Amino acid sequence: RGDLNRLQVAGKDRLFAIDTWREYQFAWLLQIRSDVDSSTMMVRWSILRGLIPLPFDSPCELTDDPDVLVRTIVSRISGKQLTKYKVLRVIDADGKPKKYA
Repeated sequence: RGDLNRLQVAGKDRLFAIDTWREYQFAWLLQIRSDVDSSTMMVRWSILRGLIPLPFDSPCELTDDPDVLVRTIVSRISGKQLTKYKVLRVIDADGKPKKYA
């Protein structure tokens, strides 16, 4: 399951996940945190549980399928797109499995 399945509320329109579970060993070592704007689903990352922000943004685009999103990773320094990939929504807001689970 992707990192957005473990989001917690961090304030109005803000969510976060600490990507420190064992499936992601590098994330566990660096204590990577994903901060998410719940209205746009923009993700920003930091290390050491939010102490050091990483220079990347990850905006999200909707597709015709509400359970498939397209995410890009963009450098905040150069503005260049580094990668683009599809993300599958595997659980709904109530924690119930979706069709891609």
